Amino acid sequence: MIEQVAMNCFSDGVISQWERYMNDNEVYFSSNTEENTHEQYEIYEKYLSLVERIIVNACEDINISQENFHRYCARNQNSPTVDVFCQLIVISTSFEAFSDIMKDRSKRSYMFQVFNSWKKTFSNSNSRVHK
Repeated sequence: MIEQVAMNCFSDGVISQWERYMNDNEVYFSSNTEENTHEQYEIYEKYLSLVERIIVNACEDINISQENFHRYCARNQNSPTVDVFCQLIVISTSFEAFSDIMKDRSKRSYMFQVFNSWKKTFSNSNSRVHK
């Protein structure tokens, strides 16, 4: 279950949505000041909604409720797959990490490289299992 949801969350179209949102809003994070603005928090809140919608849609695509997905993750939190997926989501949804990534294009690029790399690795392991 987690594998299917994760693959949907990290599909090319979804990753493109994340990148587009972040690139469209990077200008609000370009100041060299350490102080965060109200605008930045609003962008972050909208980003969280985007991530939540992505997870909800991924769950719907495989006909499971979001509650069942969360229960599954909680029960299987020691699984390497669950752990990696949750870490990737948490990293991308922490305000401090989000702000830091938004201020630095190279960090943002690296985050999406990690997402794509994880997706490819997972995709390869899934195809070996199904052969």
